[in-house]
Amino acid sequence: MAMYYDHNIPNDAHAFIGTCMAGAGVSVVAFTPSGGWVVVSPNGTYKAEGIPQDCFTNLETFMANKWTMRSIAFPPAGGDSWVIVADQGYMSHNIPQDCFEKIGQFHSGGSQISCVAFPASGGDSWAIIANNAYYTHNIPDECFTELGKLLQGSQRATQVSFAPNGGWVIYGGGPYFSRNIDNACFQQIQSFENQKWLVEHVAFTHSGGWSVISNHKMS
Repeated sequence: MAMYYDHNIPNDAHAFIGTCMAGAGVSVVAFTPSGGWVVVSPNGTYKAEGIPQDCFTNLETFMANKWTMRSIAFPPAGGDSWVIVADQGYMSHNIPQDCFEKIGQFHSGGSQISCVAFPASGGDSWAIIANNAYYTHNIPDECFTELGKLLQGSQRATQVSFAPNGGWVIYGGGPYFSRNIDNACFQQIQSFENQKWLVEHVAFTHSGGWSVISNHKMS
């Protein structure tokens, strides 16, 4: 059993998430600045609309090779800029060079990346979270501070998501922290936590929509 809730996301994305949640759940959900989206399930099914063609082509290759998908992200500037990260490898186009290099360092060092995310401020600002390390550049000071707190201990956070209005939320390990996100989204995250559902994915659309997903109860 799993739980999900969303608001004002594309109808096809909502429908496909529902299909995935009735089965194996969702391992990746992401929205582009121009209204595109991509959803990947752990069982190998996936669907995308309106994402850059070379991003979709690489996703097809990763999935055909049965790679374990961890993160897909689109910088706020839009266009042909994206990154896909799996346990077995990664690919990107038009993301900050230092972000690309840090992903490579983490991967070659054996770290399992769970999240790559880009703040709405754009430019050379980004965050990477892995199972044993993290690195950020030009993210909000409070977000950086709270990441440092929530990336410690046995209930270590695995994700950070940035909203188009500059808000953000850190989550994935049990405890969470957010600032300036849509109040209904915050209330839904809190409801999941109160019911002991582990919040595993929070994704924001450029137009103010959002999706909250839990594949598991808290252990």
